[in-house]
Amino acid sequence: MTEGKASIRIILKSIFYGIGILFVIKTMTSLESTSLWNDEISTVQKSFDSSIPDLLKYLSRDTHPPLYYLLIMSAGSLIGKTTMTLRGISWLAYVGTCITSRAILVSTKAKEPFPALAFLLTASSPFIIRYAVEGKAYSILLLSISLFLLCRSKITGNSEHLKKIDCIYITLLASISFLHFYGFALAISITICDAILHRKEYIKLNWLSIILPSLWTLINIQFLVSQGGRGSLEPTSIGMITEILKTALGSNWPVITLFAVTATAVLALRINLNQAKRTIKIFNLDACTLVLISTLAISLVKPSSSARYYIVLLPSMIGSLCLLTSYYFEDLRIKSRTKIILSLLLTATIADYWKNLSTPTRSPHLQMSRKQTEHRLASIVGSQFTYKMSRQANSLNLSDFIYSKSNIIPKKNNNWIKISDKGEDHSIRAIYDKLKQGSKFIYILSRNTYIRRYFKIDSKELKLLGAECEMLYPSMTNFRAVACTKPINE
Repeated sequence: MTEGKASIRIILKSIFYGIGILFVIKTMTSLESTSLWNDEISTVQKSFDSSIPDLLKYLSRDTHPPLYYLLIMSAGSLIGKTTMTLRGISWLAYVGTCITSRAILVSTKAKEPFPALAFLLTASSPFIIRYAVEGKAYSILLLSISLFLLCRSKITGNSEHLKKIDCIYITLLASISFLHFYGFALAISITICDAILHRKEYIKLNWLSIILPSLWTLINIQFLVSQGGRGSLEPTSIGMITEILKTALGSNWPVITLFAVTATAVLALRINLNQAKRTIKIFNLDACTLVLISTLAISLVKPSSSARYYIVLLPSMIGSLCLLTSYYFEDLRIKSRTKIILSLLLTATIADYWKNLSTPTRSPHLQMSRKQTEHRLASIVGSQFTYKMSRQANSLNLSDFIYSKSNIIPKKNNNWIKISDKGEDHSIRAIYDKLKQGSKFIYILSRNTYIRRYFKIDSKELKLLGAECEMLYPSMTNFRAVACTKPINE
């Protein structure tokens, strides 16, 4: 290698790591920029507000495996049941995934700056960042998959690998299956593809890995094959596929997709067969393809797919892209013009990713306005009232629980009163009649679906009952709060 090429590698490596670290820091600052949303409140209910028997009972009528919730339950007991615990674990897993993605490329003997490129692409991916600041299983799932791929890369072509690596391999693949049901789909696909292609070093390990996850699935198979818990999912469509690309690649996904398809075609023509086979083997590209095709096919007849579930494919996509590109650059003398074009495309993509992360209107899941809306604001405003009522009482009680632990609202606070059309005792009239004259109370709804369905009806009922009410935060679109007083009859 000439001195000039070595200098270029060092410069590019430094730039890639530097920008990647900026993304890591920027993502950390977003941990408390939004309020908890309903799925995170569900995580609180499963992990912070229940015992292990309660959790397992809950999951028997839920589509998710137990491992993530057990991890969060343990962390809550050790560190504290706060927002930072819930989301901080996701951020730490994100950092671990960035580091591991680099380690995989180093393990494959790819030279710098390609390990640095893997670090940067992982750190800047809109898909990965989205779940790095959310109390859900996806970030830990990504870390587990990345660690599994690292382990797989060390086994590939090494007939003398240690038994300890085998045990780690089994543990990681089983963990992936126990973190998310799409993780289990990935494990099954890996097992099938390795068996068909006679990859002897993996076959036994794969079968041992899926024994316990398969038992869990069989125990809960009746619920899993029913429509329970999946009413919000849609059948496979063009919209579903474009949503997957948009979630993974950001707002300019059509341009990036076109570039990725073109680059893949060029790589396919230039890379030799042995290099392609090695990449497919290490990164399970055949298994990833099987997951994508099979799940979308199943979802044609029974909705079972969501864009976010395909995050399980991302570590393989990023790793294989970087490895194949390293082969391309090592084997060919690239013209300066080509290098400039590729550099500009990468710069534009990363800049777009930064904008996705930084701009609320282009990154709805990180809207800064959510800091003072939905459940967080409901807890803050509600803490000022003795009586507070909502059709989302269960979620808001859990919100109070987490935000009192975070010292955002007083630790001792009255529970929300549940409004429901099921049973006269939960009607607005029944609740209102029980209040003393002169009592002040608040009525709150968050989320547009609840507001559209109930706000006008409930407001009219309160007015007919004689309550004197004033709207709070009238300009907010996804939050309705009405402060009321029950008048004293003379």
